[in-house]
Amino acid sequence: MYTIKNQNKSDDETLLVSFLVLKGIISNTSDARRMICQNAVKLNNELVTDINLKINPKSQLIIQTGKRGLYVQAENND
Repeated sequence: MYTIKNQNKSDDETLLVSFLVLKGIISNTSDARRMICQNAVKLNNELVTDINLKINPKSQLIIQTGKRGLYVQAENND
């Protein structure tokens, strides 16, 4: 039996697109990608331009989608 170690990927990181859908901030991944491409998503007050951006879901996050959508998550150490 062989064990494959993935050294480049951290288990604590997830794609921002997946996180937006998982938390119900955006309804599906297509909409999430479209909004990022249209410069309608900010992460911690910085514009997101990379649809492949990985984030740590346990860290403090402030996500703004569009003009009025706002999601705030306090740091989670679970």
